Amino acid sequence: MWPEDEGERLLYSDKEVAFFARIIGLNTIDVLIDLRDYTCKLTKRSISPLIKSLLCRLSVIPISPAACERGFSAVNAQQSPTRNR
Repeated sequence: MWPEDEGERLLYSDKEVAFFARIIGLNTIDVLIDLRDYTCKLTKRSISPLIKSLLCRLSVIPISPAACERGFSAVNAQQSPTRNR
């Protein structure tokens, strides 16, 4: 839900972005500053290398263990005794 308080709206999602930046090993403050700069620029929409790095690294984190398990199942299906005949 969108926060009612204007102060809370200004910091909306900062905690989540900071959490992921810490997990990935990027400088949290720099990521937040670049993200704010990106969202505040209305004329020039270029993504900074730091934000590109954050998005690239986040794209390889599985959303749930089910995605990883499907990958293992696909590998196991290829290495079955029936398939090897």
